Amino acid sequence: MTTASLDIQTMRAAVRHLLGKDSPLPDEGELETLVLQLRGHLMLTIPEIEHLTARLPADDVPRACASAGVREARRRLSLDPPGAYPVRLAHAQRLARAVHALCDHYENLTSDRRTAALETQQLTDDMPALRTLSRPLTPPTPPPPATRTAAGPPRSGRSRTR
Repeated sequence: MTTASLDIQTMRAAVRHLLGKDSPLPDEGELETLVLQLRGHLMLTIPEIEHLTARLPADDVPRACASAGVREARRRLSLDPPGAYPVRLAHAQRLARAVHALCDHYENLTSDRRTAALETQQLTDDMPALRTLSRPLTPPTPPPPATRTAAGPPRSGRSRTR
């Protein structure tokens, strides 16, 4: 699977429709349409984020965050609460927050800086000789400064107390 470009602006517009400060509450029919739209956005976004995170190291923080967002979105998708309008509205708002979070993760994972870092990582993984060149050069840490004691010559930075 290749990562397709998602229409993040459309997804965020649907989120604003439910979570925006000045957005009026949707009527019954509009709410049902928004729920279906948000569920569709999640169904498109989840596999894309999983594809992007599969390229990252297991201990990568953005990978862990995005994976947690995917798990939460899957959990929200598994629910379809019947009930009165307030229950369905709350469910739609939770779906909207999940879409919002996945949009943020998608943008984070596809940012130019992140993509460049991943390409560099891929190069060093493919060519072991480059691995030594990509390590930052750090000077050795200096020993602790010598301290003078009242009773004698300078000693190392460690102090002994009995």
